Amino acid sequence: MEVLQKKEFEYKESIRKISNKKAVLDSQILIIKSSTEALNKEHKVANSIQGVVIECPTCGSVHENSFVEKFGIAQDLYRAQELWVDLNEELAGTTKELDKVQALSAKNSKEIERIDEILNRKSHKVTINEVIKKEGEKHLRVFLREKDDSLGIKIAEFLFKVTELEKEERDLAKQTKEQKSRVESFFVDAMKSNLEYLNVKNLMMDDYKDIYSGSLPEAGSDKPRAFLAHVFSLIKTIEQFYTGPIPPIIVDSPNQQDQDPGNVDRIYNFIINERPQNHQMILGLANGEERDFGDCNKIILREENYILQKEKYTELQTEFTYLLGLSLNSSTE
Repeated sequence: MEVLQKKEFEYKESIRKISNKKAVLDSQILIIKSSTEALNKEHKVANSIQGVVIECPTCGSVHENSFVEKFGIAQDLYRAQELWVDLNEELAGTTKELDKVQALSAKNSKEIERIDEILNRKSHKVTINEVIKKEGEKHLRVFLREKDDSLGIKIAEFLFKVTELEKEERDLAKQTKEQKSRVESFFVDAMKSNLEYLNVKNLMMDDYKDIYSGSLPEAGSDKPRAFLAHVFSLIKTIEQFYTGPIPPIIVDSPNQQDQDPGNVDRIYNFIINERPQNHQMILGLANGEERDFGDCNKIILREENYILQKEKYTELQTEFTYLLGLSLNSSTE
């Protein structure tokens, strides 16, 4: 009976797995059937249109209708039809395998019923099944005692592991606190140096020691320089403690609030000297600000309300269309 019940479990597990496989194949066949019909329709449409260029009536986009495009659709249609045949063959084999296992399971179930009938026949007012049950209960008690001892050992091991993890958590919390203190101290030192360089004299440490606050109490012409010092202190702190990629840094019109000539020189010299060496920085200047920033790429915007260049449109549209096509093909595959 024990052997038969084990086989029964194995048969049911096999039936479950094969049934799942069959359901997946049925779903895949429906999908490939739909795709084949769509490709066939697309192939007929492409062959019915004589022109080599088609304009979309909705968005106005232009698409090629060349031999290459038609041949590509035909190839996709052929591959879809070929896959459909393969999936149907695999489905037939899976259905046959499922029928075989179900037949074996049914035969095994009948044998279980026959053995169960024998076990329940009475002999001297006690069934064989009752004798087996009592013996099984005795073995179960022995098994549970052994299991209890084993679980006690495992619980002790888990408690020891929990103690170790709690210690690691405390160590990590201490390291995090120390690291936070180092970061904040580094930021404050950077701010002191930057404020001194930019000639910001009236800002107290309590006004800027909070690295997470972007609000500074300075006013007038000192405020843009204080803000610039804060931004570059943040950048310097990030470079010091962060190992991941840093995005481009954008500084727009740093000459604000009618700075005097000496402070204007300080601002631009500060940006040149303190800019990140291994990261891109974009500096926006207003009309009339002519300065030598060394070896850099200078872009002059000559058209109002435009930043893109019209003459580059066709070239970039071709490249973008190609990349978009690649992404669409990869997503359908």
